[in-house]
Amino acid sequence: MAPALAALWAALLRAFGSPTPKQMESYGRFCHTLAAAAFIAGVTLALTSTEMDGPSLLRIAAALFWALILFCSGALFLEGD
Repeated sequence: MAPALAALWAALLRAFGSPTPKQMESYGRFCHTLAAAAFIAGVTLALTSTEMDGPSLLRIAAALFWALILFCSGALFLEGD
């Protein structure tokens, strides 16, 4: 492995293995942003679907499910010291 690639890999492992409080805050904010996007997607799907068939309901449920998971993950990241 090239030295530059090894250094990049080590930095990534540090960032995700033992993140600083500032990194944890960033991860939490990113999760909350993705949660908002997933929630907006679920509501948009619900309001614009012409037919509420099985696949449409599944897409809506999946978007709202991931919104909840991402929101909770963000809350855990933002929990603090």
